[in-house]
Amino acid sequence: RPLVEAGFGNGNRNRGRGGPQMMFPGQTRDDGTTVKTDAEGKYKLQRLQHLPLDVEVTHGDYLTEEKGGIDPAKQRQVDFLLDPRLGLGGTVVDSVSGLGVEQFGIAARRINARDLPDNLRQSLGLAQDNNNGPGGFGAFGQRGNRGRDQGNRGARNPSMQGNGGQGRGQGRGPGGQDGQDGQGRTPDQGRQLTPEQQQRLDERRAQMDAERQQRELEQSRRQAERTAERQQRDTQRQSLFGPSGVPFRGNPEVTAHPGGGFSLDKLEPGLYVLDIQAPGYRKIAAGPFQLEKGVAPPAVRVSLDRGRFIEGVVSRKDSSPLANVRVELMAPPPPGNQTAGSNDFLQQLFRGPDNGTRLDQATTDGDGRFRFEGVASGRYRLVASADGYATLTDDTIEVTQVADVKDLRYKLSPGARVYGKVTNREEGETYRVIIAGDSGDRRFARIDEKEGTFDEKGLDPGRYRISLVKGNNWMSSVMSAASQGGIQPNLILGEGDERQWNFNAADEELGGIEGTIYLNGQATQGIQVTLSPVEGASTLDPDALQGMGRMRRMMNRTLQGRTDAEGHYSVTNVPPGQYELEVQRRSDRQRSRTIHREVVQIGTGGARHLDLQLVLGRLELEAYDQDQKKVDQARMFLVLASEGQGRDPQEWRGLNSFQRADLRGGRLVLDDVATGEWMYTFSARGFETKQGTLFVAAPPAPSQLRIEVQRRQPQAPQQGEQGK
Repeated sequence: RPLVEAGFGNGNRNRGRGGPQMMFPGQTRDDGTTVKTDAEGKYKLQRLQHLPLDVEVTHGDYLTEEKGGIDPAKQRQVDFLLDPRLGLGGTVVDSVSGLGVEQFGIAARRINARDLPDNLRQSLGLAQDNNNGPGGFGAFGQRGNRGRDQGNRGARNPSMQGNGGQGRGQGRGPGGQDGQDGQGRTPDQGRQLTPEQQQRLDERRAQMDAERQQRELEQSRRQAERTAERQQRDTQRQSLFGPSGVPFRGNPEVTAHPGGGFSLDKLEPGLYVLDIQAPGYRKIAAGPFQLEKGVAPPAVRVSLDRGRFIEGVVSRKDSSPLANVRVELMAPPPPGNQTAGSNDFLQQLFRGPDNGTRLDQATTDGDGRFRFEGVASGRYRLVASADGYATLTDDTIEVTQVADVKDLRYKLSPGARVYGKVTNREEGETYRVIIAGDSGDRRFARIDEKEGTFDEKGLDPGRYRISLVKGNNWMSSVMSAASQGGIQPNLILGEGDERQWNFNAADEELGGIEGTIYLNGQATQGIQVTLSPVEGASTLDPDALQGMGRMRRMMNRTLQGRTDAEGHYSVTNVPPGQYELEVQRRSDRQRSRTIHREVVQIGTGGARHLDLQLVLGRLELEAYDQDQKKVDQARMFLVLASEGQGRDPQEWRGLNSFQRADLRGGRLVLDDVATGEWMYTFSARGFETKQGTLFVAAPPAPSQLRIEVQRRQPQAPQQGEQGK
């Protein structure tokens, strides 16, 4: 029969990641068009592009259907035959008597497989990431690509490993391919090794094997720890939330259900849990249940356990009842996952307090009373909060199967207040006052746009770090708080304290560096500039972000800049102190080469200006022995003479101009080398070490150098060994 009021939409299939573009009733995405069917179920989409399109139809009572790859110029009519939406029914019974529960509320909620505990997901054969396809084939494809890459590297460079550079990838998914084997010579094949060289080689191999075994043992230990943590977490989830391990959500209306029966309809295919609450019973998210088109729905029978109740009273310090207090029932966070009570203000600032998972919430009445029903046995946390009062947390709540928790008495103390004004704000810029405390309290105070004032009340007693942050991006907060001063408390509040705290925005602004880089007289694009804090001379403390990988990566990216088409670079949000400025250029082989280093001083109140005029040359070097034969493989260490003069070569590695280069086939070519006099050491197996100086001239002509080295004379056998 024709469908009235069905919504149709079209979208360009070639957009995004190449997949279908989803259209919803009444919505338009990109160049999509939506219409509705008339009384005869007909529709017309007009003014369409001549591109492969998706056409999707949606209706409240029928399953969504989609047809893709439709060319409007060739296919003028597309009909749809819709199937009714799916249903799910069953009974809800008492877990002890087996009789139907006749008063309850129920709602179906669609979930992702990753919402389930690991053990349940694995037992059901569900993939955690649906984008990887059934069974997580994406991971197999990734392993195949990695093996293929390793094999290709082994084939291209057979001597890269002592075992011949073999690589094998087993691809079993999209994009997975078998890797190529690279059979080649080992570094010690093709020449005769002396007994001493062979011994050193064997010792090195034994050391590498021992290190590899140690790494494998450490990886196995960490994997076992992660598995144990997941199992513990899954057990805790299922003990608190029921067999599904999914927290109850929502507030389905309690209605009559004769015999405990229920029926839900208008469901799309997918994975579901049923949120069920009944007076006197434990609230659960039952399931999971899989609904599929063309497959009969499962028969559902949900058993409810009797629950206990928790009730109490919240009052002021003078024992007068306090109304409108928000009381939260929480499942405590896993051990080691709590930040509340920590003195790590950086953790507090970016992660905030971890009070666990909220299970239920209540508000006190006029007499200050609150009540939670249907609570399962276990340990819980209660958190009570109200405007103007310090937050109260109780971790001693324990519910048993035989007793309720009654007559809880809580008194809220007046919270502290911090207020102030921000002066010298830049017009058009936004500012935030962030207050992070060791009690787990974290606030983002709103600043009045006109007056520049802020006022935050109800702060818990304790130590705080209060700071002003410019802009809406988190990075300025990261850089400000990751400094040594940023992780120390600068405010101590007691019960009911009132403190005024004013900010001068000009004094709080972080520093930076900007300028233009000229290579051989020309502004150059694509040069990377990186700042690294000098230990003991910068307020920035990278270790403050230990365990916060994402924030640390953001910090590292913030300390980098790249020149644009005009050669201009800029690095902002830098705490004051000394930094090593490193300039790198990507070579033709796509490798980054350091072309300049220097130590710079960063202050506050804006970016300092630094232009760099770099003159770089090209060095071409060949090495021969006394018989005028090329030295096949060798290694060179180089530093500018201005830095290396009077220093032992063992100390060169810490110098800004230090470079290491390897000769292959007796030849070395170095691009982007600073002009001037360089000191070098030349070493090769079987040859005497040579030291000297060379000069790199300005372009365009390359600087050419020929080095002659002497073969090392074999040591004469000692007197006691001549007869052996």
